[in-house]
Amino acid sequence: MKALEIIELRILSSVSGGGNPGPESSIMKLTYTRIEQSISELSVDVLGYRGFAMDQPADRSGERADYICSVVPRYLNTRAASIFGGSQEIQRNIVAKMVLGL
Repeated sequence: MKALEIIELRILSSVSGGGNPGPESSIMKLTYTRIEQSISELSVDVLGYRGFAMDQPADRSGERADYICSVVPRYLNTRAASIFGGSQEIQRNIVAKMVLGL
C-alpha cells in the first residue's frame, strides 16, 4: 500500500507540473485492483454464508454488525473495478507499449 501511495504521489506531481500521468497510472490501477479484489475475497471467505446478509444481523452481544451488509456488494463491485476505468487488458497494453516498447 505504501508503494501505491508513492506511485500515486509521483503521478500527481507529474500532472501538476503539466506532464502526463504516464504508464505508472496503468501499473497503479492494475495493482490496486488486484489488491482490492484479494481483500474483498478474503472478507467473503472469513464471513462465509453470513456475508450474504441483506440487513444488519446482531452479533452475540446484540450489537448490529453493519460491516457485514457491505461485504458481498463490495466483493461484486471490485470485480467490476477490473473493467471500469479501463479494462485490465487495455492497461496491460499501455504498460507493454510505454514501458517495454512492444
